[in-house]
Amino acid sequence: MTRPALVVGPLLLLGSSVAYAAGEGIGDDKVGGAIQVWAFILLGIGLVGLARHVESHRPAIAAALTAATLIGVSVGAGFGIDSIWTEVTGLTIDDDAVSGPALFMPGLSFPVALFAHAARRFRIGLGPKLPAVLLAVGAVLFPLSRIPSIDVLALIADLCIAAALIPIALAIPTRTRSDAEVY
Repeated sequence: MTRPALVVGPLLLLGSSVAYAAGEGIGDDKVGGAIQVWAFILLGIGLVGLARHVESHRPAIAAALTAATLIGVSVGAGFGIDSIWTEVTGLTIDDDAVSGPALFMPGLSFPVALFAHAARRFRIGLGPKLPAVLLAVGAVLFPLSRIPSIDVLALIADLCIAAALIPIALAIPTRTRSDAEVY
């Protein structure tokens, strides 16, 4: 499930940004929000799957990557739901003094998780360096585009993330039947 999630998740994230840009902008479109929810569900599945690849060698790193990923994708899906809610009701999470910061702070764990995955891949030389560099660039651009809602920067960030995660996904070896029996 890791491979398809790492291919479809980033493409959906890019699709949500396209929908936002075509609509009212980042965070203000119910179609973009709906696509974003599914993007983060799949990104969570895919990135946790990537973290599992280092679990036997580096269990603490795998646990940290998993925690940061799960927190970040949960908040990302929450922001997608907020986008839907905003268009339907006219109210946004930014209208509440508690809810906004409650999502913004843990939401930063998503780009931190992306950057940590990139750094791990780069450091241990797992595969070509370009996907790791693109993932790191996407991780840095992600909050810089979302927090002030800069559509063009969001599209660039999402393109970097997709251009990184898709080749990483395609390079993941498929399990053999004997491997599958262990799980």
